Amino acid sequence: MKLVIYKNYKIILILVLSSLLRFSNLPAKITFTADEAYLSYVAQTLIKNFHIIWIGWSALGFDVYLGPLWIYVIYPFLYLSHGNPIILGYISGFLGVLTTFAIYKIGSKFFNHQVAILSSLSYALLPLLIYYDQKPYPPAIPLISLLVTFALLKVRKSAKWWVVISFLYGLVFNIHLSLVLLAFPILYALFTGKKYLNKKILVSSFLVFIVTVSPLIVFDYYKKGYNIQAPLRAFNASQNSTEKTSGHYDELFSSFGRIWYLNSFSEVADEIIPTCKENALSTYSRPPLGISIVSLAIFISFALNKKTWKDYSRKMLLFVSLTFIIPFTLVTVINPVEYYLLGFFPILLIITSVVIYDQRKIVKMFLLLLMFSCLIYAPFVTLRANTNYGLEAKKELAQQVAQLVDGKPYYLQARGGCQSVGGWRYLFSIYGQRPAKSYDDVSFGWLYPDEITSEKSVYEVLVVEKRASDHTNLYTNYVNKVTSGGYEALIYKISD
Repeated sequence: MKLVIYKNYKIILILVLSSLLRFSNLPAKITFTADEAYLSYVAQTLIKNFHIIWIGWSALGFDVYLGPLWIYVIYPFLYLSHGNPIILGYISGFLGVLTTFAIYKIGSKFFNHQVAILSSLSYALLPLLIYYDQKPYPPAIPLISLLVTFALLKVRKSAKWWVVISFLYGLVFNIHLSLVLLAFPILYALFTGKKYLNKKILVSSFLVFIVTVSPLIVFDYYKKGYNIQAPLRAFNASQNSTEKTSGHYDELFSSFGRIWYLNSFSEVADEIIPTCKENALSTYSRPPLGISIVSLAIFISFALNKKTWKDYSRKMLLFVSLTFIIPFTLVTVINPVEYYLLGFFPILLIITSVVIYDQRKIVKMFLLLLMFSCLIYAPFVTLRANTNYGLEAKKELAQQVAQLVDGKPYYLQARGGCQSVGGWRYLFSIYGQRPAKSYDDVSFGWLYPDEITSEKSVYEVLVVEKRASDHTNLYTNYVNKVTSGGYEALIYKISD
């Protein structure tokens, strides 16, 4: 045992760091939005009355429904925690630690020990990746991206890995469609590695994929191919889209820098909620231009290097990267939100480490100096980040409101600022007193029709961002006000 620890002490220390940074003060740092509420509501339908569900949640704005596998995964945890969403943050954080280890395994198996240590250490420390790992939605994207990459690199040695790839690609349709274009490197590996295949492997792989997506097959059968028609809906939407790709390139360029640098004392939720990017009151970080340039230049140099195109492992890293970058920049109908790049970020860290250790001594030392400057700074950003819009602040607000409404029916709504849409009804129901009606009912009411009452509300509770309400005189005539973190809840008495 001591010998195993001694031989692997570096990765053990990295995993400890990864765990500490992801779980430290986690209840305060979890960003809970309407997306997390959606997942939780669907899981609650199983908790109330367990039944077979064929779909999970809709994705990408085209009403494409994902499979239910992730709902089945989180269902027992939410059941045991009585619906407390903090458990989802711990699951997400644990997956982040596994992702750190997956990066190390790819680096050590297919490149070298130095690449493995540097890339996994980067993933363990960088704040942007930590914040996304603490957010329950979208789940497991970096990990699945890495596992598919690992399996694609292994198929040249054992055809049995095709069964694993089939299962992982089936998971894509249960997790998030930003991973869907992984089909292209999979097809490349399939057609260039035919000599490694046999009928038994092909049949087994096909059956595994079919079983993994079988709920969606049943759904499409009864809905007359609704999901299968999604590409046609996307094409029609793109024909009517007036959005230019310049904004997509800007977002991509910014993300090349944000992965390495975020401002100190910024709000965790501001950094990862897309609408906060354009909000003048938010603390969203815009990285120094030089960091984005260097990061992008390293990736471009990797893509243009002859060695990349001659080496299967390097070429596969590039192909996987392009499955995220190309749709992000060129598909105008898709809003270029940063979390669509989550599957690309860990691959970028491996590529960066590979490029650095390919350089001559002087260039290598210069790039390592820049990289370690970011990595040394990174934990201070994470540990000093503000959490005024995290789950703990929302929980305290819900509890304070419950005391003031004192069991009387009320209507709940939220307004103002980029943090206003925060899954409030779900949180008020779990931590405080369930509202008789809420603004969420329009979107999610079909998931809890038995909880919407016709009872006349005595109060109206309005949740607003404190920093937004400070800049307006709209919110007046309330009978009570409570504050928690960056939020205010204004309580109005409804006239008879």
